[in-house]
Amino acid sequence: MLREFFAFARASICANSVKSLLHAGAVCDRKSPSSMFSPFDIFKVGDDGEPQWVQAASTLDAAKVRVYELAALWPGEYQIYCQNTGNRLSLKLNHRGPTDTN
Repeated sequence: MLREFFAFARASICANSVKSLLHAGAVCDRKSPSSMFSPFDIFKVGDDGEPQWVQAASTLDAAKVRVYELAALWPGEYQIYCQNTGNRLSLKLNHRGPTDTN
């Protein structure tokens, strides 16, 4: 069920929101080959606790780097979700540094 939720969230968020993240360089291009085959989804957890899809990455390391880049502008909780395994990594990033919530 979690896998279906993240797939739905990724599609709907990509189409509709997070304009400020897009202007900061986040990619949301469904036609791009790299986003079509990228198994790691990056989500920013909103103030309401709902994950908002930001972009996909081809590797876990690339996803972590992107989360740190985004957190420099927008501190808070981020989640990296692996479509292949269903595993999720949650990171809370603030001005003091990262906190792994797993």
